[in-house]
Amino acid sequence: MVEGVGAELNYGGMTVTLNPTNVASAPAAADTIELYICEHVTVEFALPDSGRSITVKCIVRNRRRHTYGFEFIPHSESGHEGPTLIESVLHCLSIC
Repeated sequence: MVEGVGAELNYGGMTVTLNPTNVASAPAAADTIELYICEHVTVEFALPDSGRSITVKCIVRNRRRHTYGFEFIPHSESGHEGPTLIESVLHCLSIC
């Protein structure tokens, strides 16, 4: 597991900047953590002021250093909560 900071959350995906120094079971050279374009990953993030978290499956679409662009995989394909729940959250928060 790698901790990161999410940003630019929208209906289709989000960006995540990974923190390579906070890696569970970190290898000796934690700076070598790397995701690849088209790799499938699972992202879990907390909802503001709710104490609840969402887990979504994503595909890595782009990268700049330790910042990655993740595209959400639709719920029916991933078996996780996915974009439908995220749409509801964004609507309630009036972010979109």
